[in-house]
Amino acid sequence: MNFNEFKNTLKEYSPETVVFVGLGNEWAGDDAAGLYLFQKIQELDDFRGSIFIEAGRTPENYLQPIIDAFPECVVFIDAVRSSGSNGDISWINSRMVDEAGFSTHTFSLVMIEDYIRAFHQTDILYLGINISGKPCKGDLSKKMINAIENFLPREVKG
Repeated sequence: MNFNEFKNTLKEYSPETVVFVGLGNEWAGDDAAGLYLFQKIQELDDFRGSIFIEAGRTPENYLQPIIDAFPECVVFIDAVRSSGSNGDISWINSRMVDEAGFSTHTFSLVMIEDYIRAFHQTDILYLGINISGKPCKGDLSKKMINAIENFLPREVKG
């Protein structure tokens, strides 16, 4: 997927009605890819006015702020381990989230999705960046940083 496809998926929503939730472990190598992508999206003018919640490894601790925002759309962004190429960014089908290795949290994201929808009917999307291997200590790899930078429009690169 490229940035324009990402942006087109969200064009039906006013930026003020979108909540982005960044997930991942900043101390576990490429598992931080979702957080890095989340932070870069936060810098974009396209999504100025959106709500950004950096939830790290505990999205369950941020359910109330998500619900209180009364969003039309919630976008969870995280690293995923799937059959795709390392650094590929794509939408993940909600039925595949827990199976695809989306994230390193203990709570099921599908269960979190159900909880949010119990309060407000909202669209929930999952944006994954494919990583290979197991989480390891250290910084985000240069390869992953480059993949994210190449996905982004020029205005936030670097």
